[in-house]
Amino acid sequence: MELYLCIFKNKEEMDTFKVQIEGPDFEYSSNDIDLEEHWKEASKIFEKYQFEYQESKITLHSDFNDIFIKAKKHNEFWGGIIEIKITYDDSKHISNKENIENFIITSFIDVLFLCLNLSLPGSMAVRTPIIFHREFKDKINLSAGYLQNSFDVSNKLGGWPDIKVIPLKHVVKWYNSLNIGLKIKAENDIERTLFSLLYFCNDNHFGFNPTLIVWIIQSLESFFGIKSNDSIIRTLKSRIFMHLGKTLQPKIVNKKINAFYDYRSKFVHGDMEILRYGSDKFLTADTINEYYFELIKLCDFGATLIVSSLQKMIINDSNKIEFKETIVYK
Repeated sequence: MELYLCIFKNKEEMDTFKVQIEGPDFEYSSNDIDLEEHWKEASKIFEKYQFEYQESKITLHSDFNDIFIKAKKHNEFWGGIIEIKITYDDSKHISNKENIENFIITSFIDVLFLCLNLSLPGSMAVRTPIIFHREFKDKINLSAGYLQNSFDVSNKLGGWPDIKVIPLKHVVKWYNSLNIGLKIKAENDIERTLFSLLYFCNDNHFGFNPTLIVWIIQSLESFFGIKSNDSIIRTLKSRIFMHLGKTLQPKIVNKKINAFYDYRSKFVHGDMEILRYGSDKFLTADTINEYYFELIKLCDFGATLIVSSLQKMIINDSNKIEFKETIVYK
C-alpha cells in the first residue's frame, strides 16, 4: 500500500498551498521500519526548504503538524495535511510570479518524492488533481510501488543488490549537493538519471505501461554512463557488477538484464505484443495477466537496480561516478 498526496490551493492566501497525505500505513516485510518516524524526520528537514530563482531566494515553509495529530488520534500513521507557504527575500525581479510558484510547488514535490523514496523506498506516492494559481488544473501521478518492491526483489536474489533504509538527512544533504534546484533540463548523467526516474514513476496508467521500460533503462544507462556507441548490454552488466558488487545468482541476473533489453528492443522496433487499448478495463483473462506480469517483473528489477545504485552513491557521499579500469567515487 502506498501513501497518496492530494494538493489543494488555499484561495484566501495565494502563496499558501495545502498538501494532503491520504491512506493508512502500509506493511513492509521488516518490523524495524517506522513510517511515522520517517515522516517526523521529513517534517523537521523540510520545515524550511529553499530554491534560488533570478537572484531571489525562495523559501517554502511546510507545516506537517496535522499529520501527527491524526496519527495520535488513530494510533497509527493515518496521513493528514501539509501546509506550504512561499516567501521571497526579494521578488521584484520575478515576473509571472504565479506561474513560477506553480512550478516551484511541483519541483518541491519532486524533491520530497525523490528524497523520501531514496531514504525509504516506497514511502511516498502522489496521485492527485491539482488546482494551481489562475485555476490552472493539472494532475500529478508519481507512483512508488516499484520502488517499494525493491526490498522483495533484493531478498529473492539473495540480498543483491543491497537495498537499505538510509537516514533522510543524509539523502537530502546528498541531493542538495547536486545543485539541481529549479533546473528545467538535465545537464549531466546524475541529473538525467533522476529526471528519467521521475518519468518512470510518473504513472498515468497505474504501473502498466510498456514505456516504463524505456524510462528505467534511460535512467540506468544515464547513471552508468552508457553511450550510444558502446557495446550497451555488455558494458552495462560490467558496470553494474563493478558498482553493486557480484551477485551469488549471476545466471539469473544476467537473464533478467537480457530480458530487460529484449523487451525494450521489441517495443522500439515494433515486435512487441500489444494489448488492445482499454481491453483490460473490461476483461479478465490469462493473456492480460501474463502480459502485465512480465512488465511488472521487469519494472521491479529495473527499479531495484537504480534504487540500489543511487543509494550507494549517497552512502559514499558521491555526486559523480566514473568507470575506468576500476570504479572511482568523487
